[in-house]
Amino acid sequence: LKSGPPMPEAIIAEIVRETLAGLAYLHAHHTIHRDFKPSNLLLNENGQVKITDFGVSAHLGSTMAKATSWVGTTVYMSPERVQGANYSYSSDIWSLGLTALECCLGKFPYPPRVNASFFDLLDTIVNQPSPMPPVDAPYSASFREFISACLEKSPETRPTATSGLQHPFILLHQESNIKEAYLRDALQRAAAAKANSVEDQGFSEDGPVSLSGDMDFA
Repeated sequence: LKSGPPMPEAIIAEIVRETLAGLAYLHAHHTIHRDFKPSNLLLNENGQVKITDFGVSAHLGSTMAKATSWVGTTVYMSPERVQGANYSYSSDIWSLGLTALECCLGKFPYPPRVNASFFDLLDTIVNQPSPMPPVDAPYSASFREFISACLEKSPETRPTATSGLQHPFILLHQESNIKEAYLRDALQRAAAAKANSVEDQGFSEDGPVSLSGDMDFA
């Protein structure tokens, strides 16, 4: 995201599809990620998407169970989480919606606020309308509907990871074959940017790249 223009819709759909499949697996095994954001999605040289950083993930006792603890990156938290309420798997779907929207915008969806406090953030997430793609952006109605569904304030009305795989936005692009070439170019841009940033230190490394554009060395 940091090393190029906003992503085309078909690329976002492919990333979201693979991510939903990963979340569906986690949720079926009663696990909430709880820190879902672009920098925790890795892309390898083949364009495959991997969810990473399970350091704050939670295992629930059943499909209907709720979590209560406060962990993760605050700005990607769902309304119920940022208010300190009980939450479940749908909180990951909110974070996925923000991540998909960030791919579209090329920046974090909420506008920056100078000297904003936690209570400003709380008001923005809980009380202000959920962010959406600009009306003049070249994105389909189904993409906008998907973002709107993921960013529903009420957790009960968000799609599950499994049902999200059947959303028209995902189905519209299921025959797309452009992700590998596009992401290979993005990976090369990110690797070049990283190489330039460490050039003066006299070393360089290769590794998977996070969706936010940072090199991750594993």
